[in-house]
Amino acid sequence: RILLISPDGNRFLEQALGSLPGVQTVTSRPEAGIPAAGFDLIVLDGWLPETLPDTDLLIINPPNSTELFTVGGTLERPADGSPGPAGNIRSTGADPRLRFVDLSSVDLLRFRDVNAEWADELVVADGGPLLLAGDTGGRQVAILTFDVRDSTLVLDIAFPILMASLVNWYAPQDLVATPFSRAVGDAVAINPEPGADAIRITPPDGEPYTLALDTAGGAVVSGTDTPGLY
Repeated sequence: RILLISPDGNRFLEQALGSLPGVQTVTSRPEAGIPAAGFDLIVLDGWLPETLPDTDLLIINPPNSTELFTVGGTLERPADGSPGPAGNIRSTGADPRLRFVDLSSVDLLRFRDVNAEWADELVVADGGPLLLAGDTGGRQVAILTFDVRDSTLVLDIAFPILMASLVNWYAPQDLVATPFSRAVGDAVAINPEPGADAIRITPPDGEPYTLALDTAGGAVVSGTDTPGLY
């Protein structure tokens, strides 16, 4: 479950996130506040609360500094149309979070000067980082330092691929203890994240049902005699 908060709405982000399989995206406005729980990832687009929520975050075009990073000035493309600080967009290495993502053809108007010592600079322009990501304070945080509407990224196939790669990075990697693809009839051990009190299973041919957790905090799903997606 992803919560997208944008002051004036962002159709490009809504469509990119909403197209991802297994993702439920809820849109909101800053005046509605941030719920204490219920979401695995919060996307803050062009707005930041006084205190950042203690969960995984994707921060886009941050307007000001926070306890996690500092925001300097705005770096703009020169009026004559030359690339300037926003030119020569490139990845900094073979990072799995950028697998199949090519941003070299993206044209950018402006971006924020953002510094976060805990983060890896995944994409940079001549004037500084455009995408930073890392772990800090027990949560995963990525920062896109520009408004996606100030670029041609939203018109490029790289945009949905980038969103999919980042969401995959945020997703818990140890949710299923056994290989994801199993033989028909195999039992599957599930280890939910801390704080879960039950597991909800939707079989391919029936109604959802709930499994209680065992004393170790997990559960074993049996009754998988029907092939398909559970």
